[in-house]
Amino acid sequence: MTDRHEIDQYPKNVPPDCYCWVSMLMPLQDRLANAHDLLHRTLSEYSSSLPFLERTRHILAFPTNSAIWAVQTAEEMASHRLTEVKIVGFRDPLLHPPLRTLPHNVVLEVDQHALWKEKRKYDLIHSREIGYMNNWPEFRGNVQHCLAAAGELRIEIVGMVPSSDDGSLQEDSALLKLSRMLWEPPTTSKEPISDPFTITQDLEKIGMIVSTVHRKLPINKYSDDEKEKIIGDWFAITMNEFIKARVALAGERQALDDELIKKARKETEDTTIHAYCNYYSISAKWMPRPWEL
Repeated sequence: MTDRHEIDQYPKNVPPDCYCWVSMLMPLQDRLANAHDLLHRTLSEYSSSLPFLERTRHILAFPTNSAIWAVQTAEEMASHRLTEVKIVGFRDPLLHPPLRTLPHNVVLEVDQHALWKEKRKYDLIHSREIGYMNNWPEFRGNVQHCLAAAGELRIEIVGMVPSSDDGSLQEDSALLKLSRMLWEPPTTSKEPISDPFTITQDLEKIGMIVSTVHRKLPINKYSDDEKEKIIGDWFAITMNEFIKARVALAGERQALDDELIKKARKETEDTTIHAYCNYYSISAKWMPRPWEL
């Protein structure tokens, strides 16, 4: 599922239980972003290759959410002395961090429509948690207008409804039931914002070459592979953080049964359940023009 290099991205100075404790002190909206951030630190999907970064001057992080990715990217680029890059995003009044905490080259705009006015502006458009989008066709059109000719679009998707290949995650599983309640889109939803296959087809229709990395992230330590046990241990914590945060944020769902939540969290620790969540990293670039071949 992953290689040694990706495991080495696991933070060595802060144990995951400390991340879990610290995240409880954050605003509820930030807990979601923090849990997602932990997942990406476990994998190596965090950054672009250095040669690409050296050519990059303008980056858009959208949806920006709590700007964790934007801040981490700015810090990473500064560590390589790439200080001329500008990272922009939308300043969500509910999710944005205090402006004084942002690096000097991270700019959050009040008007999200202002982000899409300049043609061929961005060398990199990075998007994760695209479930926050309510208009995928509009986003795709904005990318078509604003992504530079040599630029790259990156979309990251984590499917938080788990699956199992061996049937160990039963249909009556509390974890599966709760996950569907919290994360499955309404049946009336027609936006392909969480379907990587539809997203790929839509991007190819506008002339992009798309590549996708798919990983199965174990939700606990069931694997015999020591590398995957590390991923599973961390993802179990992440899953629990997501459950706590989503339940707390879902004000209209106060009736969620406490016993169901308790059973679901217990199942994330049950190593007889060989369940995983799907992770997709989608990279899209413009198809070369004939004279560039």
